[in-house]
Amino acid sequence: MKQQKTFIVLRNKKTGYFLSDYKNRTGRLAYEASWVECVNDALIIPEDYLIKEENRYKGMARIFEAELIRVKAEFLIGTLDGKEPNEPLQNVDDINKEKFFTLAG
Repeated sequence: MKQQKTFIVLRNKKTGYFLSDYKNRTGRLAYEASWVECVNDALIIPEDYLIKEENRYKGMARIFEAELIRVKAEFLIGTLDGKEPNEPLQNVDDINKEKFFTLAG
């Protein structure tokens, strides 16, 4: 089974590392940022968020001296013995509805 996911990350222009954490310093116009080499550990921006808030994320990229990078990832999902996993017996939405109605009583 294959799944694909597209998302955006911030990549440092000098080092090529990816933004993994940032926070504002209290009482100052400054921030702290952490960077990682592996894109798996990076903070991700869903692509639809970028569309809605593009100027905001472009501003963040300028502040961090980074660039916005689109990542298209493909996941190959299989059982430990290399076979295709079975389809779920129930849809997640159906399970959540059942739980809600059970709790609502």
